[in-house]
Amino acid sequence: MTSMLSAFSSWFVNPRRNPLARIHMLTISNRLKNYGLRYDDLYDPYFDLDIKEALCRLPREVVDARHQRLKRAMDLSMKHQYLPDDVRALQTPFKSYLSDMLALVSAFADACLLYFHVLITYDILYAALKYLPTSSTSVLHFGHAVDFSLALFCITVFMQHV
Repeated sequence: MTSMLSAFSSWFVNPRRNPLARIHMLTISNRLKNYGLRYDDLYDPYFDLDIKEALCRLPREVVDARHQRLKRAMDLSMKHQYLPDDVRALQTPFKSYLSDMLALVSAFADACLLYFHVLITYDILYAALKYLPTSSTSVLHFGHAVDFSLALFCITVFMQHV
């Protein structure tokens, strides 16, 4: 069942195989070309901190070009105009400049989150050792829980005493 769903979803979003996805991609492409935007320009750095960090790590020229495209798009939108046809033909709306850096920043953020999660869990378990009877401490080795139920017990006992 899962393989059928994954096969369907890969077919559904692939513009080379699905005519509806192709029509959608062409529509998005035409709308972005009208204003001279790229698809990566639509990401909001105030909404996602990974995007903000990825934009900070990009070269200054790339970020300046992004700001110029956004300013031009806002200006054209306020004037209810589109780019001239000769300039519109030169636009590359799906040329990505952010995806590689965004993948790098997201991987780094995931690694940091995992590290801090393990570190906090270790600190809570280590602090909970003080409240366990001495016979139960032999089950824990260097602060790492062997049994999940014992780890949960340690955390609940510690939280009751804090």
